[in-house]
Amino acid sequence: MAIFSKQNQAGSPKNLTPRQASRVPSPRYRKRYHKLIYSTYFRIILSAILIFLLFVTAFLIAYQSETRKKANEDFEKAIPDAEILLPTPEITSIPAIDTSSWNTYSNEEYSFEVRYPKDYFIETNPSDQTSIVKISNSSLFEEDELALVITVRSIDDNDVSSSDDSRLIEILNRDLYFDNLIKQYGSNVKGNFLGDPPWGYYYIFIPFPAQSTRGLSFKVRIHGIDDLSSQEGGTSGLLTKTAQQILSTFQFLEE
Repeated sequence: MAIFSKQNQAGSPKNLTPRQASRVPSPRYRKRYHKLIYSTYFRIILSAILIFLLFVTAFLIAYQSETRKKANEDFEKAIPDAEILLPTPEITSIPAIDTSSWNTYSNEEYSFEVRYPKDYFIETNPSDQTSIVKISNSSLFEEDELALVITVRSIDDNDVSSSDDSRLIEILNRDLYFDNLIKQYGSNVKGNFLGDPPWGYYYIFIPFPAQSTRGLSFKVRIHGIDDLSSQEGGTSGLLTKTAQQILSTFQFLEE
């Protein structure tokens, strides 16, 4: 016991020699040392976690990109010649309209004439001051009155662009016999459809016989009700058929 007591006394800081005491770190130093060690470990662990998360994120992005690329390649191989076609609205076929009893509008200034049904209305020198004549089944000549409105103007050919969209050309050929107008008046005839079928405007440009840079434009507005059957409260394609017949009667007058 005495030996132990002496050793314990000798080993305690109070019984250390000055040389030994100088080698023992102070409590404040030990606290700062341990704090530095723990802080370094924390940074190392945090850095390792961040690196791991970055690696996992990069791996997931690369995996998803590769999966999507492979899926697209498989789809192209499975359907190499697939073509997405827009649905073509169908209009019920109706008998040809007899135009023998129709009225005739003639214009000497621009040397043309066109026929229209007896129960239709005509407005010459319209209030917009840019049109030559308007033809409509509505006395109001309003395009939103469940009506067919055809407006004829004299314009330059660069005032209307011709569509190269096969879908729109198909609509023009089907609804207004655009291909027949080209055969009759030449390749300078232009056609377009502005809007989202069946809502929108048909535009037809027919050059004057003596020149190709100026001519007549036909703006045709057919109300969407024409695509509905009579049972649905529509006109079953009658407005479209009438527009076809009106344009088919158009002709330039011989001077």
